Amino acid sequence: MKDAISKLPIFRMVPPHQLTQALEIALTPFEVGENETLLVEGESDDSLMVVVSGKLEVQVNTIPIASVGPGELIGDMALFSRDPRRTATVVTRSRCHLVLIEKTGIEALRAHNNMLVPMLETQALRTIGKRLRAMSETITELARGTELAPPPEPAAEGLFAKLKGLFGGNRDEERPEAPNPWQVLKESPAFCRMEPEELKAIAEVMELRELEPGEVLIREAAHGRDAYVLARGQIDVYRTTRALAYEKVAEMKPGAFFGLVSMVHGSVRTASCVAGSDTWVLCLPEAAWKEISDADTPESKGLRHALYDSLSDQLHNANHHVAWLKTALAGGQVGDAEREHFAALLEKTL
Repeated sequence: MKDAISKLPIFRMVPPHQLTQALEIALTPFEVGENETLLVEGESDDSLMVVVSGKLEVQVNTIPIASVGPGELIGDMALFSRDPRRTATVVTRSRCHLVLIEKTGIEALRAHNNMLVPMLETQALRTIGKRLRAMSETITELARGTELAPPPEPAAEGLFAKLKGLFGGNRDEERPEAPNPWQVLKESPAFCRMEPEELKAIAEVMELRELEPGEVLIREAAHGRDAYVLARGQIDVYRTTRALAYEKVAEMKPGAFFGLVSMVHGSVRTASCVAGSDTWVLCLPEAAWKEISDADTPESKGLRHALYDSLSDQLHNANHHVAWLKTALAGGQVGDAEREHFAALLEKTL
């Protein structure tokens, strides 16, 4: 089984001597038969598993929502996020070979500066970004039978030009002092696990930007891998509906950490974000993320955890929306409630 483990992409990038070390002190290979329950939704646990071979099914409220295969992680949300409870049940659908990694093993490897630790954390981020993208696409597919509200009358000008027009008028010459990046991160729920010195290091690589009311920060379907923390003001979230009309689906408040899926997954933006008032944001540039994403410094670890906490919250929400929508569709009940759940998902998958 060791040869099969070493051929998986995540382990193939680890130097051979460090992989041997990991197998000796942290990795536990094991085998399990078909139709066995590996993880149970709601239980507390702090271990993850890497699938070496076989096929597994992810369930929420007994509803299948996804499948998992070789090279993928399961249980990573309980290990890397701030909440150790399982967010889904995982059942084997064939005989499977897996590798178990517990939190104590991760810390032992970290103490040895083993490269597998930052690689696992980065892989977990990419995995959760991929899952969120898949859940968003699943909901879009399931929602095709939902009747949308009648689209608004076509505007004489584009949406974003119109928004800026609505916010027109004289602006006060005296403006409040720009927000302090360190203080913004300190007060953001996403960064609550980071120490002050770690926050300072992250704040130094983030760029403070001021937005005028109606200014577009993120445009739907555009390429972009910067992430943002809302420092002051309000961000309004818009998405194109089936009827090709823009609808406002959410409002984000200070402390929100957004734009994450595109940053970790490399995909296009799923919604447009527009300043709803005089607004300041902290930008985490793609270049800065690339530089620190695979490092194993305290601030890099803290940033990965901040990203993971935000993404795991989003995925937990998305999983339950998919399960709920599948149940509603099976019963022929698709209406305003489903649209509200869909809008709530969009708010959390930018």
